[in-house]
Parts: sequence; structure tokens; C-alpha cells
Amino acid sequence: MTSASIRLTPEPVTAEAFAAYGQVLEMPATAGRRDFAARAVNGRADAKPNLALIRVEATALPLTIDTIERHPASSQAFVPLDGGRYLVVVMRENPDGSPDPMHARAFIATQHQAINYNAGTWYAGMTVLDRPTGFCMVIFEDGGPDDCHLRRLEQPIVVETV
Repeated sequence: MTSASIRLTPEPVTAEAFAAYGQVLEMPATAGRRDFAARAVNGRADAKPNLALIRVEATALPLTIDTIERHPASSQAFVPLDGGRYLVVVMRENPDGSPDPMHARAFIATQHQAINYNAGTWYAGMTVLDRPTGFCMVIFEDGGPDDCHLRRLEQPIVVETV
């Protein structure tokens, strides 16, 4: 690994800014229901929906990220159940499928925003900023090697303090 790092300053997440990586879900402002709020993708016939509950401890910025992941055949949603803001670091893939950290982006999501990653989007693991936070996570899995691809970055990403 080289000593140089890629530095990012996070920005608030919006549906428009995040559209290349997935969907931002926000509760409707008035009573009602919003159907098909995100694209749930399952690219494998034998994969089953996995609805999991996870809890993440808070971490302070700046933060160094040296490993990222993707789910090539499934979307993955994180819906906060309690807690506060959380960090979302994403990058597209190169034509060969490898991550493109030189074009990574960092976002801050609020406790009122859920994130649904498109299948194949490279991203950093969940990082919460204010206090421990619980999430409902939804993904399609079959127990095979394409459930999750992990990649160590040649250049770490440092997410700066906001």
C-alpha cells in the first residue's frame, strides 16, 4: 500500500447526488405511503431475502478507510431505526469491475434517511457518527462467493471532519 491517501470531505446526501450509486429514501412529509421507494435487485434465482438487524458503534472523523465491499448481484438497503447521522462512502467500478477510489464520494445521511445501494456499487462499511445506531438491513443472499466482494484499497481514503 502506498503512503499517499485520497482525502474526502463529506457532503449531505441527496437523492440527486447519490443517484449513480443507489437511492436515498426519506419518509413522506405527510401521512401516506410511498410504494417502490427503492429498486430491490436480486440477480440470482437461489438467493433469498435477508432482513437483518445490526447495531453499529459510533466512530469519530477523520476516518481512514482501507477496505471496501460490494454485492454484485444484489441491492442492499440500510434503514436506521434509531441513533443519529451516518457516513456513506461510495465509488463506481472501473470497466474491469475493480473499484474506482479516485472518484469516491462521501456523504452524511441523517437518522431520517435510508440508503439503498445499487447492485455492484462499491462502498465502505457502515460508520455512524453521533451515537450507536441500529439499522434494518435488506439484501438477497445465497451463501455463495458473490454475496459479498471485499477489496483492500491500494491508497486509503481519509474522510475529513465536517
